[in-house]
This record gives sequence, C-alpha cells and structure tokens, in this order.
Amino acid sequence: MIVATILLAVLQTTLVRVKTTFDLPESLVHDVKRIAKSRGTTAREIVRQALLRVVDEDGQGEPFVLRDMSVPGWHDLVANSTGLTLNELILATYDDAERV
Repeated sequence: MIVATILLAVLQTTLVRVKTTFDLPESLVHDVKRIAKSRGTTAREIVRQALLRVVDEDGQGEPFVLRDMSVPGWHDLVANSTGLTLNELILATYDDAERV
C-alpha cells in the first residue's frame, strides 16, 4: 500500500484546505497518476473530482422503491391456506388459474 496524502478543499465561506491521509493500493495510485497525466492534470485533482462525484451521488434522488408486482388473489390464497406446504400453495395457484 502507498500512503497517499490528499488535500481536500472544503468550501464554506472561504476555501479551507484540510490535509488527510488515506491508505490506497499501489495499483490504484498508479492508475490515478496515469489518468491524470493523460488528462493533463494532477493526481490530486483526479482524486478531488472523484470524491466530489461520490458526495454528489450520495445526495441525489429518491431511494429506489420496488413496484408491487403481486399477483391478484395470492394474498387471499395464502391467508386461506394455513398449514399447507409451499409446494401445495403453488399447486393451488395453478388450480385457481385453470378455473378462470
């Protein structure tokens, strides 16, 4: 592991620099330096942009809510089928479908 020192810019009323140390895998540090060189910027700026992106993503949007895709009649079937095994419940579902 390479210890990478990163200056985090915290914008409040004025620009304040906070020096923080992170332990990063050597391969990640090399990748960041390679990307920075190809973009004509510094590794510090690449890390700053990445951290800002993570912070922005964390505060965006509503949490994902899974749509209710319940099958009509399933709740009635389950409520009226106490004591049945799962296999018996599944077979009962097919029996009801055949009657329709």
